[in-house]
This record gives sequence, C-alpha cells and structure tokens, in this order.
Amino acid sequence: MIEVGNALPGVFARMDVMRARCIMVIAARRGEGASTLSRAIAEAAARRAKRAALLLDLDVERDEHFRHYAKRGEALQDFRSGAFGGASFFRVIDKKGAVPNALDRFLVVRVGEKRMFVSHFERAGLSEGARTRVAPSPDYWAAARARADYVIVDAPAREDSLIGVEAAPSMDGVVIVVSGAGGSAAQSLALKQELTARGAPILGLVYTEADRAVAWLERWFSRARARTEAAP
Repeated sequence: MIEVGNALPGVFARMDVMRARCIMVIAARRGEGASTLSRAIAEAAARRAKRAALLLDLDVERDEHFRHYAKRGEALQDFRSGAFGGASFFRVIDKKGAVPNALDRFLVVRVGEKRMFVSHFERAGLSEGARTRVAPSPDYWAAARARADYVIVDAPAREDSLIGVEAAPSMDGVVIVVSGAGGSAAQSLALKQELTARGAPILGLVYTEADRAVAWLERWFSRARARTEAAP
C-alpha cells in the first residue's frame, strides 16, 4: 500500500512543471481514494499558499469534505459565497424548474486556521425532489483561480457520473487515482483515454496498491510523459 502523503511530492512537481493551479482528482471507480488524495493535496497546497487553497466538491450535494472536517472537530468558520462573481458550475432544479437564489446556498468555509476553504452546500429548506445539475463552466473555474492560489476539485468516480469528465477540460491538470486491487488498471486507462480525447491535460497517476497491472500502467504513463516532454 502506498501512503497518500508519499505521492504529494510527485503531484506538486508535475503541477509546478505544468503551472497547474486548478486541478481535478478523479478515479474510474468509487472507493479508489480520490477524496482522501484531494484533501491531502489541498492541505499541502494551503501550506504553500500566500492567499488560500480551495477544496471543492464537484458532486455538490455530497458535501464530503465539509462533513469530514466537521466530524473531525475542526473549527469551520468564515463562511463566504462560493459563487465567485456570480458564476457557478451547477444549478438546482425541482419539479417547478430552476430553484431561485440557489447559488446563495453554495459556500466556501475556512478550515480552522489553515489557509484552506472547503465547499459546503446548504440543502436545508429545499424540497425533497430538488437536485443539482453540474455543467462545464470555464468562467467559474477562471473566477476560482482568481480567488485562490490553488483550486483542488474532487470529482465523483467515472462509474458514478460523467460530470468529472465533462468539467476536466476546464482544469489545468487532472490526477487519476487507481487502486491496484480489483483489476482497476483497465478502467483507469480507459478513463485516461477518455479525458485525453476531450482535451483534458493529464498530470499523472497515483496508485494505492502496486499489483502487476497497476505497476505496468504506471510505467506506461511514465513513458508517455517522457515522450511528450521530449517532443519539440
């Protein structure tokens, strides 16, 4: 098992080379560790940041990171609008159509004394049938870059949703997370190809268990990166 912390130097090295400040973390399948890696990157980025690092849940209603830090007993404070300049990457609809003032429910919240903010969606008061709909929104991600030194986007697994793949071309880079258990190398390679076909820049691969299939996939990525960097 590879500890997530051991992957961080490689991730930041690639971010520095590619001048990537807005990155997405995604996996082909759920349970691969994408959320854990997203938090680790965001916390490390906050230590680097002069202003702040943003950790945003692309699956807005999941509220994964806000709940994580709340459960851990972190002081969650300094609630601010996450609709930067009135821009957003999602809308809320119910049986009557678009929900008015829905963007007011999307916030970014400071975690303790860290230079890090996590997203939070206030669902209280919405009808039971209300749902969020995420869409590619280059204007939103440009506005987010203007507000923070780093923007880390935690996307839902590809097997659960297409929204990460759709939003990926608006990122500076994408990190693919893969677990060696369960034969996920093939799905991760397919995800990489799908992202590349859409024009998403791939930062690299982080894997959590090095079985033969995943070790091969890591070598494949390394060779592909070497060829790209050597090209005129």
